[in-house]
Amino acid sequence: EDYAFDVMNRSALARAGWMRFYEYWGFPASDKGPLHCSNFIRNAAKETQELGVPIVASGSDFRIPGEKTKRQRIDYSLAMFLVARSTHSYFGFNHGGWAKWPR
Repeated sequence: EDYAFDVMNRSALARAGWMRFYEYWGFPASDKGPLHCSNFIRNAAKETQELGVPIVASGSDFRIPGEKTKRQRIDYSLAMFLVARSTHSYFGFNHGGWAKWPR
């Protein structure tokens, strides 16, 4: 990543067209969910607010690991996005049948 940003920051064309895509935004993939999510926020905030790279965050209502019925909520994913976003950043949320299709 550091090398890619270094190259990108030397090119006005690359800076104008670069966006970071975060798939599974805010999804606690393991029992380390809070640490995982805080890393998402810190990394995205650094990229957007310090490096000026807009992000695209794709959240979903996947089942939370270890839970039978509990699913990721849109308000949680959206709050994470709002803390980390910058100008020209985008948020999407898939739910129901769309959350089950393979990406």
